[in-house]
Parts: sequence; structure tokens; C-alpha cells
Amino acid sequence: MQRSARFVIEERYQIVEWLYRIRKQNGNHYGFLQPDFICIIFGKMIPSIPTTKRYVVSHFSKTHLNNYGLEQLNLFFKKNNIDSNNITLYTVEEANLILEPSTAELLQDHLGDLMRYIWNGGDDSDEDDCLDLDKDFPVIKDNEYINDETDTMIQINDYDINQFCNMYSLSKTIQDELQEIIDDAYEGSGSTDAIYLERNPWDWKEEQEQEQNNNNNNNDNDNDINKKIQRW
Repeated sequence: MQRSARFVIEERYQIVEWLYRIRKQNGNHYGFLQPDFICIIFGKMIPSIPTTKRYVVSHFSKTHLNNYGLEQLNLFFKKNNIDSNNITLYTVEEANLILEPSTAELLQDHLGDLMRYIWNGGDDSDEDDCLDLDKDFPVIKDNEYINDETDTMIQINDYDINQFCNMYSLSKTIQDELQEIIDDAYEGSGSTDAIYLERNPWDWKEEQEQEQNNNNNNNDNDNDINKKIQRW
């Protein structure tokens, strides 16, 4: 008679973690509760930690507007008392990626190739489309993903249009007017000004919150363990 496999459940994992933490905290007092023994016997109970993280790659290039649009934009800035002398419009293309941190680190030296990889179709591209990539371009693993769909937005200096208008306390109506001027006059973008590969900010925030929750739980577990040990 074959035995059916049993799935890892949270209670079993907590037991293993509890045993391990007792051993680590109290030295050699508990014999078979040595960390190596626990890892060998109970290792398969402990779920593997995901190794991939979410990233965002951002490509910046100067925005080109037609002459009429530039005139309208300067009039807009003048009407709303905004100094236009130090203002630059950028076209920003962003794509979401799922990468191991080691791969993301290697890609920092190949950001131009990374954008070409995305523009050529990403993971769905034909091999012939990517022949212009550097020979040492990192191998994208099976558990990683590079999206070939980019989100495009216009940025004014370091701010998106919404942030820029909020900085000057402009109303939603005025913001829509600015957006319409840019949309009607848009003629494309120039060569690459900058490329950044960074952790997804929402992913980073969630990870920090999870780490804080884990620390709180660990503190509670430590208190429980100390109470159990004292009773022993």
C-alpha cells in the first residue's frame, strides 16, 4: 500500500521553527535538538523562500513637441506664473520585471541591452532578434520574467504631470489643459538620456511591512519560548 504525500502545513513548520529557536538560544542543553539534526530530519517541512523580486526598468529620453505645441506650452507656463527656463520634458518608458537580485545586479551593466531586449519582445522574442546583445548579457532563468509591454508617461523634470501641478497648486482643470497641450503636440522622443533598474517601490514597501510583522512575531515567539523553557 502506497503512502500518500502529506503537504507542509503551518503548524508543522511552527513546530520545527520552535525547536530550532530553542536550540539556538540555549546552547547544548537539548541534545537531539541540534540545528543540523533539525535541518536534516525536518528540512523538507520548511517551505522554500522565493528568490525573485519585482523590479522596474525606466528609460528616459527628451520629449519632442511641434513648434505650435512649444508656443502653447510657454504660454501656459507664463499664464500660471511658472518659470519655464529650467524645465525639461522627458518621455519615460517603464517595464515590470521579475528577477533574482543577482541577475538584477548583473543587468546594471547592460541597461541599454536590457531595453533592446524589451523592445524586441522580451521573453517572447525570437533568438535572431536579440543577436545585437552583449555576449555577457545575463541569462534569464526560468523563474524570471522580463515584460515586453511598457507604460509611457511624460515627466516634467523629476515629476510626473500630476506631481508637477500639485507642486504649483494647479487645479485639475488646469492639469488637464497641460496634458492636452502635450498630447496634441507630441512628436516622439530623442535618444536615451538615462536608464534605471530599481526595486518595485510597492514591492519594497510590502517587504518592509512583512519584515516588521515577522520581527513582531519573532519577539512574541521568543517570549513564548522563554516561558516554556522556564517551566521545563
